Amino acid sequence: MRAQVYSEYGGPEVLELRQDLPEPRPAANEVLVEVRASAINPIDWKLRKGHLRQVLRQQLPFTPGRDFCGVVLECGSNATTVARDDAVFGITPLRGPGSHAERICVSEQHLALAPRRLHGIEAAAVPLAGLTAIQAVDAALVRPDERVLVHGGGGGVGSLVVQYALHLGAEVLATASARNQDYLRALGAEPIDYHRERFEDRVHGLDAVIDCVGGEIERRSFAVLRRGGRLVGVAGPDPDGEVSLPNIAKHGLRASARLLGQLTRGRRYRFVTVRVDHRRLAHLAQLVDKGVLEVRIDRSFGLDELAAAHIASERGEAVGKLVLDHRG
Repeated sequence: MRAQVYSEYGGPEVLELRQDLPEPRPAANEVLVEVRASAINPIDWKLRKGHLRQVLRQQLPFTPGRDFCGVVLECGSNATTVARDDAVFGITPLRGPGSHAERICVSEQHLALAPRRLHGIEAAAVPLAGLTAIQAVDAALVRPDERVLVHGGGGGVGSLVVQYALHLGAEVLATASARNQDYLRALGAEPIDYHRERFEDRVHGLDAVIDCVGGEIERRSFAVLRRGGRLVGVAGPDPDGEVSLPNIAKHGLRASARLLGQLTRGRRYRFVTVRVDHRRLAHLAQLVDKGVLEVRIDRSFGLDELAAAHIASERGEAVGKLVLDHRG
C-alpha cells in the first residue's frame, strides 16, 4: 500500500512516499476506508517539524494527515454507524496513523456520511476546519445581532467561523489580508485589512472575538471587548513557535496573569481544541448540505506531492484549503 511517512523530524524533505506498507485491517469498532482525498492543516507540518514531540510522542515512521474523504470498504464486527460503499468523511486521531495513505482504518466515531452537496475531493477539506469553527462560535455564545470580530477570517477555519456566526444572526467583522477582502464582503462580513490598520483603531465594545491567528493578536483582542464580552482562541499563544514543556510553562504563567487581569474587568476567555465524534461530524454534514457552510479550496496536489503542499501551507500561500487528491 502507498502512504506518505516520515521517519525523523525535520523539513519537508523528510517526507517519503512509501509503496510497501502493510494493508490495514479494521478492528471491531473500526472502518476500513479507501481514501479519495485528504487535506493539509498547519498541525501537520508542525508535527513533522517536531514541535509537539515533548508532549505528543509519535511512533516513527509516522503517516501524517487528519482530514479525509473516501468510500467504506469494510466495517468491523461492531461498527454500525456506516456501511460498505458509503461515501464518508472524517478525522484521524492526532496520534495517527494519518490520512495521507491509500487506505486507512478509523474508529467509527471519527467519521460520518459525507455531505451530499460535495463531490470529488471537496469533502476532505471540511472536517477539522468545520468542527473547529462550529465549536469556537458555540464557545463564544454568539447570539443574533451581536457584534463579533473574527481574526484570520479568510483562512480555512476563519472563513467557516465567519459563515457560521453570520448564520446565527451576528454582525461579523473579520481581519484578513488585502486578497481576501472581496471574499469576506461576498460572505456578508465587514473586512479589516490588517496590513493597513490596527483592528483596535477600527472597533470597540464588541460582544465577542474569535481568534484564529494567535500570538499577540489574542492579547490585543481583550481591549476591543465590552464588559462581559467573550474571547475565544483556537490558535494559542504562539502558533508558529515550538511547543515544549518550558514554553508551555512560560506561556501558562503569562496567560494566567493576563487572563486574571481581564476576568477582573468582566471579560471572559476560552481556548477551544476540537472534539470529534460521529454525532458532531453528522451535524457538520447537515450544515454543509443546507448551504450554511461553504468550503473554499485553493488548490489540489497528488499524494506524491505532499512536500510541496506542506511548503505552501507553511508559507501561508493558500487562499482556502489545500487538498491531496489520491486518485491520480
